[in-house]
Amino acid sequence: MRAIDSTISWCQKNKQDLTILWNPNEALNCSFRSLFEIPKIPSISITVLECPLGFPERYMSNRGNIKGFKVKIIRRIDFYLRYLFTKRDLNKECSRVLWEFRKLSADSILTNEDFEKNYSFDIYFGKEVLNQLDLLFYSKIQQIMEDFAQNVDELGFISSCYRIQHEEGNYKFLVPARHLSDRIKQVVRRFGNTIGVHIRRTDHVAATAYSETGFFVTKMKNILAKEPDSTFFLATDDLTVRAELKAEFGNKIIYYDKEIFDRNNPEAIEIALVEMFCLAQTKQILGSHLSTFSQVAANIGGIVMEEIINNK
Repeated sequence: MRAIDSTISWCQKNKQDLTILWNPNEALNCSFRSLFEIPKIPSISITVLECPLGFPERYMSNRGNIKGFKVKIIRRIDFYLRYLFTKRDLNKECSRVLWEFRKLSADSILTNEDFEKNYSFDIYFGKEVLNQLDLLFYSKIQQIMEDFAQNVDELGFISSCYRIQHEEGNYKFLVPARHLSDRIKQVVRRFGNTIGVHIRRTDHVAATAYSETGFFVTKMKNILAKEPDSTFFLATDDLTVRAELKAEFGNKIIYYDKEIFDRNNPEAIEIALVEMFCLAQTKQILGSHLSTFSQVAANIGGIVMEEIINNK
C-alpha cells in the first residue's frame, strides 16, 4: 500500500499515467480487486493488471536483472526469445506490457536494490521510530527520484516495497472493496472513546523484540486511569496476545473475530485490511515498533500513532 499510494502521488505531480502490476505471492496472496476499488483520479489514468508471480522480471532475463536489457545485443535476443516462449502464459494485457518493456533503458528503471542501499538497515533494529527512518530515507532518495523523472519518457518502471515520497493524502485513492467496507462498518459501530492497539508478533522481528505486550498493558492501564470510559480495538496476529488482553481488560477489548493468519490465504489478507481500516477510525493508535501496518492505519485515519517500546 505504501509503495502504490506514494507512486500514485508521484505520478500526479509528474503528470504520468500509472499501470499497477499486482503480483500475489505467499506473503500477500490476494487479488487487488478483492481488496480495493480501482482508483479513479481525474488528472491521470490508472490501470491495475493482475499478473502472475514474478512478473515482469522473471519473464525478461535469465539473470533476473532487467537493467541489462540493451547493454548487449545478446540481451536483446534473449528478451525476444523469452517473450515468444512465455507470452502464451500471459493474458493479453500482461503480454502487451511485457512487449513494451523492450523500450526500457537502465535510466528508466528503479528496483528495490536501488532503494535498499539508501535505507538505514544499520539502525533498523534500534529504537528509532518508523517515521524518523522514513524522513531519512526520503531525503536520501530525493535526487534518485528527480533523475528518474528526467529520464522517463514514454515508459518507466518502479519495483519497490518502499514509499517513494511523503504521505500526503491519507491513502484516499485506496478504498476498500465494498464487501470489506461493510465489514469495517459493522466493527466500527461498536466504537466510542476507542483507541487502536496493534500488536504484531509472528512475522516481525523488531516488533516482537521491542514492543513487548507488557508495555502495551501498562500504557492501556494509564489511559484507563485518566479516561475510564475508554475502550480498545485490538488488531494482532497472535491469539495468545488477544487472550491475555481479554483476561486483563475484559469487555474493554474490541476485536474483529478471526482465526486465520496465514498470509498465503486470501481471506487472511482481507481480514488484515479490515483491521487496518478499523484501526484508522480509532482516536489514536498504540502501534508496534517499526510496523508499517500501524503506520499506514494512522495515516489513513489522520491520527497519531505511538510506537510502544521500552523507552516510552
